[in-house]
Amino acid sequence: MYDDEFRRHLAELYREDDRLRAEWEHEERLARQEARASPLVRQTAPVTTSPHDDGDDALQAAPAPQPETSDEEPCFTEEQFDTLAFVLNELRKQWQGDIERAQQRILQAVVRAVLPGELAEREVHDLRARVIRAEQHIERQLKAAIGDDNVVDLPAGFIRRRGHAA
Repeated sequence: MYDDEFRRHLAELYREDDRLRAEWEHEERLARQEARASPLVRQTAPVTTSPHDDGDDALQAAPAPQPETSDEEPCFTEEQFDTLAFVLNELRKQWQGDIERAQQRILQAVVRAVLPGELAEREVHDLRARVIRAEQHIERQLKAAIGDDNVVDLPAGFIRRRGHAA
């Protein structure tokens, strides 16, 4: 399917690709090492490509972060902490009230959605009970009219067989 010349060409392409990838990975590794070793930098102005660019987009070294000391005083006074605690507690109460009201509205909506189905189901059960009572009443009347519970007399010719000789 492939001839030898095509295979050699393909192998050469793969070797060149491997070489370029290794070179790129090496450059990336060096760039990461340099970035770790250099101080933090920030950009002073956004990079623009307009013809009116003033060139003021050079990177400048950022000031080194101040080390934290453990003997610093808290950022709030005791009175401020108490005030924050009070405000947070009041907000929590308001949120809980809001949540409770939302839950009540949801519950009311569910009841409004379910109630017609419940009423219809109750009506179906009532109608079924009425039908059962009517059937029982008819059965009692038939038994009283016939007299014998086991034998029912059918009129002559009630069941006709077609195509059969009697």
